[in-house]
Order: sequence, then structure tokens, then C-alpha cells
Amino acid sequence: MTNKIYMAVGAIAGFLFLVFAGIDFSAGDTDAGRNDIIYAVIGFAASGLLFYLDRRQKERSAGGR
Repeated sequence: MTNKIYMAVGAIAGFLFLVFAGIDFSAGDTDAGRNDIIYAVIGFAASGLLFYLDRRQKERSAGGR
């Protein structure tokens, strides 16, 4: 699979974990909500890293031509 698919999956997972965190916080379970926020940050960070690596690879291939 390409980096773009992984970027999309990371962003979607991050968004879903934010939704889960909101549900957990509204239910009063702050520990689970805090864990969901950590997972969301990890998902968004992984997506951002893959976006950066994809851009860098495109710049390298464009510069080599």
C-alpha cells in the first residue's frame, strides 16, 4: 500500500479516537478518555510523518530529473 493510504488510515483513526475520548469523558471515565487522546495524537503524528516523508520523496524524485 502507498503512504497516502496509511496517511488516510492514521487520520481516520485519530479522529475516531477523539470521538471515543469525548464519549469516555462525557461518561465520566477520565482514564479511558486520556488514553484515547494519547492514541489520537499517535495516529495524527504517524499520519503527519507519512505526509512529510511522501513530500520529501516527491521532491527528491523531482530534483533528480
